[in-house]
Amino acid sequence: MTKTQITDLVDPQLWANYVAENSVTNLSLYQSGIIVPIPALAVPKGPSVNVPYFAPVTVSNSGQGQLLDDANPLVVQKQTANSMVSPVHNRGDAWGFNELAGSYAGADPVGYTLGKISEKWNEIIQLQAFKTLEGAVASASMSGSVLGNTNANAATFSASYMLDAQQLLGDAQSKLKALIVHSAVRTAMRKANLTDFELDSNNQQIEFYQGMRLIVNDAAPVDIANAVYTSYYVGEGVLGFADGHDLASIETDRDILAGDTNITSRRSYVLHPVGMTWGQALTGTTPSNTDIATGANWDRRFDKKNIPLIAVRCKVA
Repeated sequence: MTKTQITDLVDPQLWANYVAENSVTNLSLYQSGIIVPIPALAVPKGPSVNVPYFAPVTVSNSGQGQLLDDANPLVVQKQTANSMVSPVHNRGDAWGFNELAGSYAGADPVGYTLGKISEKWNEIIQLQAFKTLEGAVASASMSGSVLGNTNANAATFSASYMLDAQQLLGDAQSKLKALIVHSAVRTAMRKANLTDFELDSNNQQIEFYQGMRLIVNDAAPVDIANAVYTSYYVGEGVLGFADGHDLASIETDRDILAGDTNITSRRSYVLHPVGMTWGQALTGTTPSNTDIATGANWDRRFDKKNIPLIAVRCKVA
């Protein structure tokens, strides 16, 4: 006897493609250009991957170039490449349902869950993005890119203080394109009439602060004990993303005797802060959010002005 099972109704590969595409492109950090794809990066099965980059092109003779004369040829400058190490993130989750429970609920829990998996990956990756930024600025090598502290004497938000934060990037501050803040900081901005709105191509309002796109998310770090909020000035591509394809993204299983349906979703991917390298051996098979938020695990490889990332810590009135 044949019977219709869940795998007859749902194409797992179709859902896997949908999840992989939408769980990144729907992120506000992706839509604003903060997260960008890492081109041609193959995510391996191992715990880490090398992200290659070219070293800066240098100018000889202390930046003035070589002085021409009729006796000495130009000296060829060597152009080199290097790489940053990024951990590979392997994560997943699973959900199970009994068909009798679905019958009593009067709804289809399997279909509902499949429709929410992409949204859940949105939440996982967005939280991980904040933890990655937190870890990057906590690195000792990034101390010059942080304004303020998290103790009780932290400064209070003001437009002048925020300009001081931008100045940490010197003449490269034009690379900063957006400001990520907690909703409490955004409220302080609006009380001071410091934000304005523009319409995008879909006629949707986008909020700006001093010409920079404002991204509001309560995943931005908060020191609750001292009521200190961390905001981030960021530039385009400060985080790079590459999806792996070694894990079965969506799988379903049906226990026909118990009437149970299980759905699993697994992903392997890279989410890497530009100009930084992972400097520590992994303690497990894949890093946790605590690991990536730990500054000791990261080290700066790029010049500070080539990393469009500034952290600013303050209280709000």
